[in-house]
Amino acid sequence: MHAEADDAALILEGRLHPASIFFAFLAGLRRTAFWLAIIAFQAVTADSFERVVTTLWLMALVTVMSLVGPVVQWLRYRYRLTSRELAIDSGFIRRQQRRIPVTRVQDLSFEAGPLHRLLGVVVVSVQTSGTEGAEAKLDVITREQGDALRDALRSLGGAVSPGHAPIEAAGEGASTAPALLSVGVFALILRGLTDNRAGLILAGLVGFLSQAMPDDDLSFFVKAWEHGRRLFAPIAGQGTFAIAVFVATVVAVFVLAGWVGSAALNVMRFYGFTLREDRGVFSRSYGLFTKRVHALPRVRIQVVRLRQTLLRRLLGLAELRTDDMGAGAEAKTAEAQGTDVFVPIASRASLTALLPRVLPEADVSRYHWTRTSPRIVRRSASRGALLGSALGAGLYGSVGLWALAAPVAIALLGAIWGVATLRTLTWAHDHEGLAVWRGVFRRSLVVAPASRMQALNIVQSPFDRWHGVATLIAIAGGGARVAVPNVPVDEARAAIRRLFPGRPQKSHIA
Repeated sequence: MHAEADDAALILEGRLHPASIFFAFLAGLRRTAFWLAIIAFQAVTADSFERVVTTLWLMALVTVMSLVGPVVQWLRYRYRLTSRELAIDSGFIRRQQRRIPVTRVQDLSFEAGPLHRLLGVVVVSVQTSGTEGAEAKLDVITREQGDALRDALRSLGGAVSPGHAPIEAAGEGASTAPALLSVGVFALILRGLTDNRAGLILAGLVGFLSQAMPDDDLSFFVKAWEHGRRLFAPIAGQGTFAIAVFVATVVAVFVLAGWVGSAALNVMRFYGFTLREDRGVFSRSYGLFTKRVHALPRVRIQVVRLRQTLLRRLLGLAELRTDDMGAGAEAKTAEAQGTDVFVPIASRASLTALLPRVLPEADVSRYHWTRTSPRIVRRSASRGALLGSALGAGLYGSVGLWALAAPVAIALLGAIWGVATLRTLTWAHDHEGLAVWRGVFRRSLVVAPASRMQALNIVQSPFDRWHGVATLIAIAGGGARVAVPNVPVDEARAAIRRLFPGRPQKSHIA
């Protein structure tokens, strides 16, 4: 321990639960599953008894090696909470000592899958205000240890919200603070239905077929085509209407499969979602099988994003996401667990009303909204004309004078897109923050407080310079970004002066 902590009073100390060996062993087996499968295949296909014995011994060795690390970790892992810091010692060959001052601890997050709940243990993550992701993770301890650590940190003045550890039923009793917002099963089903995954299913099917076909061998698809023709022949003989019904049925099956799968995944991931707030710390509890209670202190939130797909816009629904100090850390894990979502689904009106509670600067009613430059129409049309000219030049040899229509057609489409973008792109700023509404089909509201901004950049492409516009990019903590495209250069510089008074401006040529 550090010398300055020698006189600190010991509050509690402990070690991981023995069940941590089991969970770490399972994680190790998952990491080595590929090699174990290869060894098992060698054992099955071995042509001699000696080779079978050798491969089995190799499997046993890999399994034992997967167990050694967890046992050593359990023997070496200790945590101590004093009146000054949370100290964690771990490692055998490479020893690690981690010291977290009590004043830096913002909250504790709890997670428990079905096996965790069966064994009465939880995974506890220590959240602070200055790191990406969790500062430390106690994997795994008993629920009683989690309660004791939470209560002790609160008694020492840490910004820890009460009542997180009991997560046998996430969303019920997860916190003593009143609920700000709850999401029911029907709303989660709507979230799945408005975020269809049928395209992923089709892509997966095509990928499977492409992998099943040997290289440079079309016999697989030829046989599949012939088999499909034999099945389709009776339907084709019934006339055009029967064919149309058959095709519509196939498409409907894929779409329905995507809807059902997406709805089921959303219900399993976010079941019982409840949002609470206590002393500036937001607590989100959810999960059907794996129960999670995640804490997010307001001081960590850098940017808020309210998002709507086209279907959700029609239904008046939206989701709310936040970029925090750890927005770039373990992005895939956050997406799989749902921790990247602040509120999975709710009415746009209720989320808009919630925004000032999340960040005071996110109160959209306080901003004076303006459109970006109408030069976007001319810019989009000229870009389309340039692309159309290149396309027409390539087609001239095959279609002749008809190729001259390409620049006109694509320029017209570009102008239409520019008008649509102009009508849906609005932005606002003052000395406290920057906000932008954007998206023709998928709408999003993004707000970044000036106090969270690390840099403000002006980026111009050649087309931007030609038309006198730029993209204003605000970079907040954790790498979170807010981009406002098609802003006149003088207005972008004025926004920087207002958001960053007295600070130098940055310009980039893209």
